[in-house]
Amino acid sequence: MNALEQIRFETLYIRHLRALKLQGISDKTIDSYARVFRPRKIQGIYSDLFEVGQQ
Repeated sequence: MNALEQIRFETLYIRHLRALKLQGISDKTIDSYARVFRPRKIQGIYSDLFEVGQQ
């Protein structure tokens, strides 16, 4: 995930959390919905490190 993709991801992630909060969804539900995105974020970070390590 390059820097531009990372910025876009974080922006959309924050929007997603804000939309859930405005809908009145409980904090625990928001946390469980947010967990879907966290592995992808972590995967993007580690894939970048893996690519650097191969060079």
